[in-house]
Amino acid sequence: MSSNVLLEKLIQNVVTESNKLGTRLSPLNKAVTNYQGQLLTFQSYNPGFTLTRDLIDNTITAPSPKELLKDVCLVPFRDHKYLTFKDKYYLLFRNSNAMQSFLSLTPTQDGIPMTNNDIRLKLKLAYQTDAFKNYFTRFYNTLQDYSQSNNEHITINDIRHHRKIIFLQNNVLQPIMDKSLLLWNFHSKEHNIKDMFWYYNIKNSIELFNDPNNINNNNDNAGPTTLHYLLFQCARDRNSFQSNIHGSILQNNKLLVEPL
Repeated sequence: MSSNVLLEKLIQNVVTESNKLGTRLSPLNKAVTNYQGQLLTFQSYNPGFTLTRDLIDNTITAPSPKELLKDVCLVPFRDHKYLTFKDKYYLLFRNSNAMQSFLSLTPTQDGIPMTNNDIRLKLKLAYQTDAFKNYFTRFYNTLQDYSQSNNEHITINDIRHHRKIIFLQNNVLQPIMDKSLLLWNFHSKEHNIKDMFWYYNIKNSIELFNDPNNINNNNDNAGPTTLHYLLFQCARDRNSFQSNIHGSILQNNKLLVEPL
């Protein structure tokens, strides 16, 4: 099965108009259908959206969903220093043929699933590929530093071809992101994060922000607003930490967790 056929299966799970549920979907406008680029964006408030879980249909069999990862990647738009999510994703394709395969089969009738969780996406054209490459370079290098990986930094010259970005995102960054999260408002004079949560196998912890003048929760007994990057040994521990710790209270501080 060709990659274009697989992309046709992928598009069955995506829509480009954010209509209300139960209404008829409008067809793509000519600006979108005539687009010959390789980069799309869409807005989302979900910081944990992933390509393989949310866009690729689990029923795709031959050769396998992994084949799609050679043609497309999903890149979150995050602050290059604090890694906080900025409510936007990039969809980058290997070439315009892959892009057009994706666009040409956008569903326009009722009852067609959009993502694996029936989320409707409003796709937008992205023309500034150089700006995207600048962003991706900073994002990639920052995450390599914070995760203390052995991978070398990249420059824009290293990612002149889109297939290189797709490879790095799907095979280098995404495995790190799957094991990473941001933790807000941890404050303890007696323990550091790794000691406090030793049973979650935290590999690395970095304090990214600490404002002693900004007391969180409007509570005089609470500590300052803080932000930490955490890297876990495995995605399972990361997910367990998120499920169990998000929204909990520790020494008058409400802990907030954001997955990468």
